[in-house]
Amino acid sequence: MVVVGDKAFAIKRMTRENDFRASGSGFLIYKKDEIDERCVQIAFDVNTKINSQSIAYDFVFDTDNNPLIVEISYGFSPEGYVACEGYWDKGLNWYEGGFNPYGWMVEMILNQKSNFCTTKYLNSAQ
Repeated sequence: MVVVGDKAFAIKRMTRENDFRASGSGFLIYKKDEIDERCVQIAFDVNTKINSQSIAYDFVFDTDNNPLIVEISYGFSPEGYVACEGYWDKGLNWYEGGFNPYGWMVEMILNQKSNFCTTKYLNSAQ
């Protein structure tokens, strides 16, 4: 699960036969219906608490099917997410189709810079 600002997208990585690790398996599922929306909500909630701009979360499920975060990272492999069917917003609304998370990152920085400059200008004018 990757969260960029107020948007999130995800893949489901499957394990190799007779292996417990999903990393490097190359077996990726992109279907929205295969992504547990509890993970989406948890990722947004944690992201708000840690105040991150962009972060990737890895989830596993315990024996009672509860999602657990096992890893977070500031980076993610772009190639792995190209085929995502769409993304969610913070309200868990789904947006079907392609998207550009790197453009979202640039927009966030530009908006922060714009807000900073506007606030600085308004405060200095008083």
